[in-house]
Amino acid sequence: RQGSLALTDGPGFVASNYVLEFIEGLLTVDMAGNDIYAFRCDDVPYGGQPAPSAQAAFGQVSFSYSQDPDGWFGPWDADNAPGLWYVKASVEGTHNYNGAEAVTSFTVLNEQLQAIVEPEALYLSAGGDMETSLAAALPQDLGILNNRGLVSQYRAPVWWDLGSTGYDPFVQGAQVLTVRGTAALPEEVGNDYELPLEVSVKVYINPSMTLPAEEPAAPSLPPVDEYLSLS
Repeated sequence: RQGSLALTDGPGFVASNYVLEFIEGLLTVDMAGNDIYAFRCDDVPYGGQPAPSAQAAFGQVSFSYSQDPDGWFGPWDADNAPGLWYVKASVEGTHNYNGAEAVTSFTVLNEQLQAIVEPEALYLSAGGDMETSLAAALPQDLGILNNRGLVSQYRAPVWWDLGSTGYDPFVQGAQVLTVRGTAALPEEVGNDYELPLEVSVKVYINPSMTLPAEEPAAPSLPPVDEYLSLS
């Protein structure tokens, strides 16, 4: 018997055929385990902000990002490139609870076309093979304005319709042509908005200008001493 502590044979009966021996012991209370669950992150449009979600058994979840699942994770930047990315969910440990981490992946989608950058007007002189002159002067590709309103690092190749410019070689005066073409987007730029890819450029043709004929050179005069000798 140790105070009121005793073994019983049943309600109201105290057993007498035993000996209680008390041994000192060490009780350890470990930190509670932790876990992250319901962790997900949807794909992100180019220039967008990821919106991961996760829950933890204990503590507040924070998120960081990297293109290497084993590399350094940091804050998100709107200028991050399209491709595969990783997000880490983290909970800091405390005196009572363990910390926890989990990693999942998501994709930053390709930038989207907002507009093809309009080419500047061209100014050419008439004469010669105009189709060849046009082909040399027209830009082979044009800039791309992406869904963030920024000029993309990628450019759109253009096929120009040189057979339908309306150029008349018999016109003596100036002509203004509209050359139309079709742009092709690189694979890194999408067109989810299904914007038209037709482009055009104004071309101003000036009449051929001929240089004035050179005047005949004035005859050279003999030296002064020759005049003196003739006199």
